[in-house]
Amino acid sequence: MLSQLDEKKILITLVGILTALSENCLLIDEAEKFYFSPNMYKRLKKQDCNEQILDIIARGCELEDIESLLPDNLQNDINKLLHESLDLLKGYQKFVKENWIETTVV
Repeated sequence: MLSQLDEKKILITLVGILTALSENCLLIDEAEKFYFSPNMYKRLKKQDCNEQILDIIARGCELEDIESLLPDNLQNDINKLLHESLDLLKGYQKFVKENWIETTVV
């Protein structure tokens, strides 16, 4: 099972990916290699990741289809995912340790 800290780190990463997509600093196929893939979805589901995070990832997997079929909707869909990620991130507890790296396996 994923900890609150693990989920918070995932959300921070998703915010970064979605911001980079929004600003045209990252391609969708690159985002798929980081988080927006069915494989990542399955791995996180097995670890009982928060369903709302899984939903964001699942919808992120659809961005390539939106880009090719409904390109005028792409920016709006990215922004929705970004705002949902930020809203969800607000609900996690404040991180109180001095350095997060001490709490993870590198």
